[in-house]
Amino acid sequence: MKTSDQQTRSSMAEFPQAIAMHGSIRKFFASQGIVRPADTCIGEGSWRRLIEIVRWIGPTVTLIALPKCPMCLVGYIAVITGAGVSMAFAEALHTAVTGGAIALLAWLVFRAIRRQSNCSSL
Repeated sequence: MKTSDQQTRSSMAEFPQAIAMHGSIRKFFASQGIVRPADTCIGEGSWRRLIEIVRWIGPTVTLIALPKCPMCLVGYIAVITGAGVSMAFAEALHTAVTGGAIALLAWLVFRAIRRQSNCSSL
């Protein structure tokens, strides 16, 4: 009978062929009994779920709270910090923050869809 170390080495030696046969790394490890599908898809802990919710809240609240016009952003910056900024800087900052929040939300949506498709195919 093979020890777990020998089994791992033989599995890793067959790794490229196994990936081609199983279609994904996750399916290969699940077939070897190394990773159970429930651990990667359903059985996430409550802390992990909380972190995932916080990841969605950040860019969503940013888009909701961000003023819609750059002139209002100039006013908010002046009231909060006491420093005046130029209109060009406010426009660039508004565009960067809006684009960053939208890009982050798009990445989160893509990741959620990919995670769902990986879990359902196991």
